[in-house]
Amino acid sequence: MGRSKSTLQREEMEVDSGFDRQVSEGDGRTKRRERKTKASVSPSLSTQQVMPVLIIGWSVYDKLPDEEQKEFALVERYRTDYFYECYEYENAKGNNNYEWSDRCFNSQEELLDFFGYEMIEDLNADAVYARRLETFTDEDKKRWMKLSDAGNQIKVMGAK
Repeated sequence: MGRSKSTLQREEMEVDSGFDRQVSEGDGRTKRRERKTKASVSPSLSTQQVMPVLIIGWSVYDKLPDEEQKEFALVERYRTDYFYECYEYENAKGNNNYEWSDRCFNSQEELLDFFGYEMIEDLNADAVYARRLETFTDEDKKRWMKLSDAGNQIKVMGAK
């Protein structure tokens, strides 16, 4: 007939985040993310205030314990050839003033600063992960910044 309440609660805790249901392969292809996560970063359709999103880079993510990693969803992988393809595609369409951006970064320069790189050629499958937060304090920022090696690899979107 129906599923038990505990089964439904467990399934609600272990669903794809919805923030990025497809993972870029960097060559124009995407694949379905296979790992289940407790992360909840999907857009809210309610009229309530939207919770901020913490975005971290791969070097910060790799330092987290497995249980804390499960709270994050893989958002995107960035590779140098992806940027070349974007610019070639836009130039072929006649858009010579193309400025790259995506849902996490407003510009290529912001992305490079995030990872601590000088040139786009330094990108090599660098990944970003995200999760929703209730709050993000200065103490939280200090804690996360201690985990970062290069760049800052910490970004909060939607915080006041």
